[in-house]
Amino acid sequence: MMAFLILLTVSLIAAVSFISFGVQVKDKPGPVGFQNETAASPVRDRGELTAAEGLRSVQAMPSLLIVDDQKALRNMLAEWFSSLGWDVAEAADGQAALHYAEQKRLDYILLDLSMPGMNGLETLKRLHGQGTRAGVVLMTAFAEPEQIGCARQLGVLHIVQKPFDVKELHSLFMSEQEKKML
Repeated sequence: MMAFLILLTVSLIAAVSFISFGVQVKDKPGPVGFQNETAASPVRDRGELTAAEGLRSVQAMPSLLIVDDQKALRNMLAEWFSSLGWDVAEAADGQAALHYAEQKRLDYILLDLSMPGMNGLETLKRLHGQGTRAGVVLMTAFAEPEQIGCARQLGVLHIVQKPFDVKELHSLFMSEQEKKML
């Protein structure tokens, strides 16, 4: 009985300490329809901030939507940009990207060219059609010259070849961000 009371007391103290220091739970749902990714939800919003990231948010880090049908690549890129303080969301396909872009203002979209269903070029055309003005970087493992020409006509900022270095990709986005600030 005494061991139970000690365990209960320690648990209560830990819970109060946890709440007192303002620790945020990172798995809380985002806006309606954009909860953490499950089989039924192709979009994951990583907009929640830890306390340390909150200090960086004062600088208004850019927002980024990563659109790729490869979950492992999306997750890796989202973790990388989130760790740098970016407001990051993920979409598994073009349709999810269109829906997300209708709901939130985006600074940038990292868009895969080759996806099942709606490919990157069709997604880009529809994004422009609905008024999205985010800067788009197209990523591809293989592209035909006419696809690259079409992407450039649609105003993509850059086309990056898979595989790419995430540090170079980040530098590319930061360079674009600096241009915006001028």
